[in-house]
Amino acid sequence: MVDENYICERYRASGSVKIVAQLNALSKQTVLDVLRRHGYANDAEAGKATDKRAKVTEAQRKQIIAMHSAGATRKEIAEKLNVSKPTVTRHLAEFYNPEQLARIKARERKNNQKYRSKKAEEKLIEMGADNN
Repeated sequence: MVDENYICERYRASGSVKIVAQLNALSKQTVLDVLRRHGYANDAEAGKATDKRAKVTEAQRKQIIAMHSAGATRKEIAEKLNVSKPTVTRHLAEFYNPEQLARIKARERKNNQKYRSKKAEEKLIEMGADNN
């Protein structure tokens, strides 16, 4: 007999179906079944243990393209849609050819360097004003 509450506690603590299964000498499928019965069906690992990548809906994919076309950076898009930057890059790669994607990345790097230089300059001016 499996103590299902204990399985759920261990899962909340470790966040891994595989670890819970190994520690309790159970199959991964048994642990997944217990977690589903206790409301973890929408959890990324309980729902599909083999695919940990974030699922982006078709509407989100269109939103990624629209936001990028409007001038948003990959980082801004990722933060707005609550997905990772590599996820945004992957979906942009499906839309743009490799040369276009390389230019996008280069442009973002260049703009980021300009921003950092401007911030450093402002900080130096601020420090100089404090010393006078």
